[in-house]
Amino acid sequence: MGSAPARTRRDGAAAHPVCGVLVSLVVMILPGAAAGAIVGLALRRFIGAAALIPAAAVCGAIVLVEVLMAVEAIAPAYERMDLESVERGE
Repeated sequence: MGSAPARTRRDGAAAHPVCGVLVSLVVMILPGAAAGAIVGLALRRFIGAAALIPAAAVCGAIVLVEVLMAVEAIAPAYERMDLESVERGE
């Protein structure tokens, strides 16, 4: 009697890193999006749809600052890492 091949538990495991990246992206963008929305709504009355440009610039600047802060926080860990002691997997 033939049976279907058993499904492995690893089928759904590929989605976990993707979900983590998406959650991280949303968390990183939220402060910039909130500040950009405030700027965009404040300027919309005066310059109309062109308010999207300064709003996007504010959002981008805040995300840039967040990324720079994250890099500065992670940098000491990379400085302590000895890359020559790691074996290459070929």
